[in-house]
Amino acid sequence: MDLSKHTFLVLGGGPDGEREVSIRSATGIANGLKAAGLRAHLQIIDTPTLAELKALPGDAIIPYLHGPWGEGGPLQDLLEHDGRPYLGSGPRPARTAMDKVATKMAAMDLGIPTMPCWVLSLRDPVCPARLPVIIKPIHEGSTLGLHVCTSHQQFTEAVAANAAERASGLDRA
Repeated sequence: MDLSKHTFLVLGGGPDGEREVSIRSATGIANGLKAAGLRAHLQIIDTPTLAELKALPGDAIIPYLHGPWGEGGPLQDLLEHDGRPYLGSGPRPARTAMDKVATKMAAMDLGIPTMPCWVLSLRDPVCPARLPVIIKPIHEGSTLGLHVCTSHQQFTEAVAANAAERASGLDRA
């Protein structure tokens, strides 16, 4: 296949907390493709409709979005309906990979050893495990909402921070 005959649509941005990182990364990918002599169209998106996505130029799509919408299934649903080939997993594996508990269960089903985990209730002031612990939102990307707690005080602060994020709508999961 002669890649020089194709145009790649590189998507960046999205509605999630890592939008700016995604824009920088997608820009780097588009620039790298162009430096390699390939045709690339960079498009910064929020949450386009199917009609808006279909109107964008490109023979194949390289999505480079972070977070629940961009890498957790909703964008992949849209890409499936668009019909063009795209880089990455389909909607179902994307949803599984974004869900920390589902990913852990899949690893365990395959016999891959994993550390113990608990699903934290933000209403419970007592840590369910022996410290140190890591608190991480189940459906968030990278380090958003990540807290390493080595003391009960840090645990209490982490629970309060996650509760505040949920209340303010920052946790879109």
